Amino acid sequence: MIQTNQNSLLPKLFVVGSSFSYAAYLLEQNDVAHFALTRDPAEADIAMFTGGEDVNPATYGEPCGSNTRFSDRDKEEVKLFNFFRSEDIPMIGICRGHQLFAGLSGGRLIQDVTGHAGGRHLVNFEGYNKILPFPSAHHQMVDPTRMQPDWVVLGISDNLLSKRYLDGNDKEINGVDTELECIHYVNSNALGIQGHPEWMDPDCESVAFWRELIREKLL
Repeated sequence: MIQTNQNSLLPKLFVVGSSFSYAAYLLEQNDVAHFALTRDPAEADIAMFTGGEDVNPATYGEPCGSNTRFSDRDKEEVKLFNFFRSEDIPMIGICRGHQLFAGLSGGRLIQDVTGHAGGRHLVNFEGYNKILPFPSAHHQMVDPTRMQPDWVVLGISDNLLSKRYLDGNDKEINGVDTELECIHYVNSNALGIQGHPEWMDPDCESVAFWRELIREKLL
């Protein structure tokens, strides 16, 4: 009898970089968003951009704030983002990946915020009538004053947590009245979340809902 490798029948997920743990909950058997890994971006049915250090502000045309720290990883990640966008391959962004999507989709980042580095806080998915906890570990976030017409905001912090919102000149950004947590970048075919679902129980309500968003917006 010929045995079929079940993974060969699954859509293929390419994780940018080598941090495959970010995708663990999407590799487990489930009925919503279940993938097999590929190490070849040309084979990908969907791609994931992961967390880490700050995005280089030059990526979105801003100076570098005094608390911004970045590496050279954006050189490769920008190339991959452009490749996946040109091929209409959907993209998932986690934390830094979400921020990179914003910078490459016409927005910019708030380069220094407080209140989001560690622990969990509530994210309000108003359009779905859900308020769910997500862990976070970041000091930058997407700037809501530079929203683009094709962006669809799906989740915001249930409360404003930061005491400051600084730009690349270490100046306060005026008009910040919400903290963006989850965005569908429609023209980039990308979905980003600021929190870390990979740090949570894969069977919890927050991760289950995030899987549902991936299926709804990208698959």
